[in-house]
Amino acid sequence: MNLKKSDKIIALVAVVILIIAAIGVILYTEKKPEVKLAVKEMFLYNVTVETNPSSLTLDNTDYTMTNKKPYTGTFEVTSDNLEGIDIYIEYKDNDRGLFFKESRKNTITVTVYDEAKTEVLTTKIIGMGNETLNIPGSKALDIGQIIAKDINDAREKLAENLSKTGLTQKYTIEVSVKYGEVRIRKKIIEKLSGDSFTIEITANHYDYQLEEVKNSNSDDGYEETIIQSGYSSISYVSTNYIGFH
Repeated sequence: MNLKKSDKIIALVAVVILIIAAIGVILYTEKKPEVKLAVKEMFLYNVTVETNPSSLTLDNTDYTMTNKKPYTGTFEVTSDNLEGIDIYIEYKDNDRGLFFKESRKNTITVTVYDEAKTEVLTTKIIGMGNETLNIPGSKALDIGQIIAKDINDAREKLAENLSKTGLTQKYTIEVSVKYGEVRIRKKIIEKLSGDSFTIEITANHYDYQLEEVKNSNSDDGYEETIIQSGYSSISYVSTNYIGFH
């Protein structure tokens, strides 16, 4: 069948249109909508460190001794977040007489042992005076800042990074006395009453405090980043959230 020239042109145009339509169908991919993630408010908290002192008591509160019977007492302290222990001892010879006082001075020796019976510290006091012995603990953690949803979340993150072993350290204090020149009166007094001293023990633990940085939740760096999912069926979330820095 012979077609007119105009019919041939129409047929050709129709074929071109069909080809273009087919290519469009093949190449066309529906653009997926942008995934909108809810923005979470994040707050920045400064972490400061203070020292919280507490008194400890020895198991033996009879602070007397003789040259034949030294004083011995023990105490325990929680080792978590321990900055150090201060042991204060004060002593005054109870009878030095009126003459030759220097030669009649008593000398007490204070020694601290750990649980393994290893000597930790020792000092001497002659006649009268006081001394403070220090058992060092650990250094404070340099946390700096915490990023969290709220103050409770910040406290939880802080607690996760603090030591919570519940372990204790045990120490023994021994105080012995060496008499100076002994007179009969002095000897009788010290045999009857013994020499006495005072002792105070203070444990210093770290206390970590949280303080919110003003307007910290307005910083975009603390918010979850919104991204487009593209062609993947899995939505990936990029975030600047960190617990510590």
